[in-house]
Amino acid sequence: MPDRQRPDDWAIDIEQVTALFADLDRDTRTLLLDAAQRDLAEWTDRLVVAWDSGDEEGQRRARHSLKGLCGNFGASGLLALCEADLSEPGVANRLQSARAATAAALANLVAELPQ
Repeated sequence: MPDRQRPDDWAIDIEQVTALFADLDRDTRTLLLDAAQRDLAEWTDRLVVAWDSGDEEGQRRARHSLKGLCGNFGASGLLALCEADLSEPGVANRLQSARAATAAALANLVAELPQ
């Protein structure tokens, strides 16, 4: 089991991610991790673009997709920010930072899992 004292622990739920990835072979882990990281980036970017353009339906879809991704990995920090008012100063930057931290935490944890 990976060390639970890493600074990125807040970004994901270690037990939840371990349960998702632990029994997968290396190739499947890589595919799932790549898809998760790609989807996190895509839906975070879509939320920011939809917010900037005033596209309420686009915001709703992006928030819904991000919530699902966050739920899969227990990404509570990113989940809280995907519901935030992006017009508040610094929130969009914190959203992107949380997305990057979540993706990095996923990659780090998956890399630490025994083969």
